Amino acid sequence: MASRVTGLEIGAHSVRAVVLETGFRGFELVEVAEEVIVEPEVEAPPPTDGEDGDAEATPLDEPMPLGLTEGTRAAIERLADRGLLESDSVVTALPRDAVYLTEIELPFANPNQIRPILAPQLDGRLPEETDELLFDLMVGGEAAAGGHVIHVAATRPERIAIFLGELQAVGIDPRVLDLAPMPVFTTSRLEQPEVTERVALVDIGAETTGLVVRYGEHVETVSVVGGGGEAITRALAATFDIDEATARAGKHREGFIDAGMPELAESSGDDRADTANACRRAMKPLVRRLRTTLHAHMTRIGAPVDRIELHGGTAALPGLAAYIEQSLGVPTTVYRAQHETLVALDGFEDVSHRFSAALGLALRAAPNTVGSRFDFRVGPFAFRGSYEHLQARLPELGIGTAAILAAALLLFFGRVAMLKAEQRQLDTALETVTTEMFGEAYTDPRSIQTQLMLAGAGPSLHPERSAHDHFVNLANVIGDMQDFGGEIRATTMEVDLGRYIFRLEGNAGSAEDVDELQTMLDEIDCLTDIERNDLSRDRDSGFRFSVQGAIDCSAPADVAAEGEAADGEEDAQ
Repeated sequence: MASRVTGLEIGAHSVRAVVLETGFRGFELVEVAEEVIVEPEVEAPPPTDGEDGDAEATPLDEPMPLGLTEGTRAAIERLADRGLLESDSVVTALPRDAVYLTEIELPFANPNQIRPILAPQLDGRLPEETDELLFDLMVGGEAAAGGHVIHVAATRPERIAIFLGELQAVGIDPRVLDLAPMPVFTTSRLEQPEVTERVALVDIGAETTGLVVRYGEHVETVSVVGGGGEAITRALAATFDIDEATARAGKHREGFIDAGMPELAESSGDDRADTANACRRAMKPLVRRLRTTLHAHMTRIGAPVDRIELHGGTAALPGLAAYIEQSLGVPTTVYRAQHETLVALDGFEDVSHRFSAALGLALRAAPNTVGSRFDFRVGPFAFRGSYEHLQARLPELGIGTAAILAAALLLFFGRVAMLKAEQRQLDTALETVTTEMFGEAYTDPRSIQTQLMLAGAGPSLHPERSAHDHFVNLANVIGDMQDFGGEIRATTMEVDLGRYIFRLEGNAGSAEDVDELQTMLDEIDCLTDIERNDLSRDRDSGFRFSVQGAIDCSAPADVAAEGEAADGEEDAQ
């Protein structure tokens, strides 16, 4: 049964939707659409000039609230009126500036092992208290020093609650809540499942730009930097002294960058040259931030990126790819759909760079696709779904249940076979031991118990003194010394009746305490040949010692003779 899925990208300039029809074997690209966000006119404060005169984007050191603006809600409602949100599943993403992003390195890569220790690992690395944040993670590739890179995103739970509440107010309950810019990684995995080069996927938005460095099937770096297409709008408005709406329209119609043209310090009077110069100056801070991020990646990984791929509406600005390639020295191209399923939709190839993130979101609900694993619909925000959605998934659930049952049966019979093999090994061991003890092989526990009881009336089958007895004697010596003020502590106490030796290791307050210990051990029955192997001063001004000796409970010949003589005298009396 086919299922309809919508990937909804909520940006600062527009809202984009990609609709897929999914089935057991794959998916079909049905429709794409975009609605520009138009906010009611309000008097805005003038932008703060940053380096090179660019208007700085909202700082990324403090995540923004996730409430939708009036213009954004109107754009979503227009998409809904067009039927693009009438789907079995809607997948969207948190805005780039809504979360903290960081990376840690751990020796293991199991998310179930990572989650319980995540907050302590990040303590002090984020601007907020970790116990007040909601975390999600995705395992990256191998770390340069060994172990694994873990990409972590964090935000306050109330931000998620506000965002989901705003979406539900316009009739959307997203099945998955991904994290921008990770959807472009999902699209990249669809286009090129296997790559042997490092690719920097740069998703240029209106105010911020996301960067994902991909190497094979892994993500090595995820980052968000300030700067985007609206910087060009503001630069054109300032250059030609026009309002931003007119400048934005002019940007889409006539904007370009001439990478070979020198940068101009002031207006040349030539509209075309001034347009190219304004666009270049607007993109210069973004290129500088990308250079810094890629340099940090190379320093951490030990290898540079081999190629840059641009995504987003601004990606297709004429000359931008050439300017980035010239500035960073890395081959740069604009994403253009090549997958046979995508190009089947007439005209999508030409606009695919604009919809690559929305496509990556929709692919999260398509079968047999891989990519981003971020999903903030966890814990109290977990997706509950609906009866209709469950009904549409019944065939898949049936197949999954059958597969689980088959796996359980295989595990059961494998376990039975292993237990039988272990039983045979135990029987063989019992036969060997009982033959040595009783002269006849036994494997039945009751028979062995009977033989032990019968043997109790004759010579004992157990040693006269057990290892436990010797342990007790050694522990008593240590305790007696401590009772009489000796500063001594045993850290290792071993009794080996197979080799008939014992060994003590520990700490002492003085060498005299060790000498006293050796003297007291000499007085213990069965402990002979006691010698000190090691005595050295440790960092705490005490001494480390090691004493060992033999265990021999047989009576010496002269003692035995005296015992026999005493017995004879008693008999004579």
